[in-house]
Amino acid sequence: MISRLLYRPLTALAAMLIASMLLPISLFAQSPAATPTGDDLYADVVPSLVQQIRAETDRQLPIVTVTGNLVPGSEAPARIEGSLSLAYINFTDAEQTELFLRLYPNFTDYGGGSMSVSNVTIDGQPVEPVIGSDTSLATLALPTPLQPGDRATVTLDFLTTIPVDPVTSYGMFGYFTDSSSYNLAQWMPLLAGWDPANGWLLERPATVGDPVFSNVAMFDITLTMPSNITMVTTGTRVDEDVLGPLTTHRWVAGPARDFVMSGGTDLQVVEQQVGETTVRSWYFSGYEEVGALVLQYGVDSFDVYSDAFGPYPYTEMDLIQTRLGAEAAGVEFPGLMYIGASHYDPSSSYLEFTVVHEVAHQWWYGVVGNNQYLHAFTDEAMANASSIIYKEQVSGPDAANTWVVNYLKRPFLTMLFGNLGDMVVDQPSADFLTNGPYGRTVYAKGALGVLAIRDAIGQDAFFQGLRDYYAMHRFGIAQPEDLRAALENASGQDLSELWAHWFERTEGLLDFTPEDLLEING
Repeated sequence: MISRLLYRPLTALAAMLIASMLLPISLFAQSPAATPTGDDLYADVVPSLVQQIRAETDRQLPIVTVTGNLVPGSEAPARIEGSLSLAYINFTDAEQTELFLRLYPNFTDYGGGSMSVSNVTIDGQPVEPVIGSDTSLATLALPTPLQPGDRATVTLDFLTTIPVDPVTSYGMFGYFTDSSSYNLAQWMPLLAGWDPANGWLLERPATVGDPVFSNVAMFDITLTMPSNITMVTTGTRVDEDVLGPLTTHRWVAGPARDFVMSGGTDLQVVEQQVGETTVRSWYFSGYEEVGALVLQYGVDSFDVYSDAFGPYPYTEMDLIQTRLGAEAAGVEFPGLMYIGASHYDPSSSYLEFTVVHEVAHQWWYGVVGNNQYLHAFTDEAMANASSIIYKEQVSGPDAANTWVVNYLKRPFLTMLFGNLGDMVVDQPSADFLTNGPYGRTVYAKGALGVLAIRDAIGQDAFFQGLRDYYAMHRFGIAQPEDLRAALENASGQDLSELWAHWFERTEGLLDFTPEDLLEING
């Protein structure tokens, strides 16, 4: 889910001073609103697709309803306290006797945050969560086993504490004192991910690559927070009630894999309507020129990908300048992308590459999901290859080749002819020792493989295959063989050997020589 373009170190983050946020901390969680019905739950789906998507998903997906409060820190850490209702449907193909919730802030990589749950019920019956050594996983025993298609309602209260200036989790979860801003990824309990090929993913989250894997759901989120906070989220806001220093917002989102937020007190915005979607670029004061550039990159890549792969199904897409760390240039979530503040330089080509890579993830991860623990290349390599396709369209083949050299070949060849040598692309992320070889293999070598397949089968078959893949696996979890099958069906070619060469073997020395690296490095 999360793209960090890991093989490029970051420059120092510019210091920014933003007004502090104050709020009394005598707020209490409220009961969740009733499960929403009607079109309001699909308010973020573009009008031309809403009837079709409703027919595909209505009453087929879990519905997550949250009511709560964001309480900024004063003497205590900032927190979110709330109540959650999960209208669960057994969307798997097997009987379920347990449900599994992820409490991601308890994972050590989330920088010292925490999440607790209490008052858990299933269909009105109290249930005691079982939490083992992996405190990011809570197991709930179902009072009655659920067959495929059966339903149950889970209710609970939760308390999430937000770490201050975390140095882990890529900066995607925390409060940052230098910008007085919040990044709030996985701030509420989430249903654990189900992979049709492997079942529930219950192992400890990965420390290399993406920590989060989840299926689509519908979200109805109501939060009260200080009125001076501008909060940018997945989905769309459908209601707002200002009561002096506090404002209550209601957002809906879905079908979406997560509901993520980021915000602060000094955000500006520039936006552009593209078809049925509003693309927005949010930025800190003083970054107006770069904020406009980010919007242009977002709009241009949105156009390219919509034509090449298929329609983006949501009414909003947001890019936000924010505080990131741990070598993260950008992090993508459904409908919302964090872009590292230290990259907001109008002369930086890497800013453009980062933005269009994250936008590509709205197609490869956001709409077409995959198991990022086991097959990360089917979203990361696809996003990098899509970035090259974008550059060809907007700047021409020479500029695109420069990107291939700088962002694909150089990282991979440096590893190939260094101490590590070649590595297999399609392997579990946990099998990589660090994010360095993971990025050079999955992002760079993997993208070279995708482009090699395009060269082998031709542009027409390649794009037809991707459009078919996108349409067939919308809102699902695709397997690598699904992508290969779509490209084979469109081209009429057997790609098994070429696929294995790039993604399943270590045969890089058949494609490159040390002289290639010397030429790249001048």
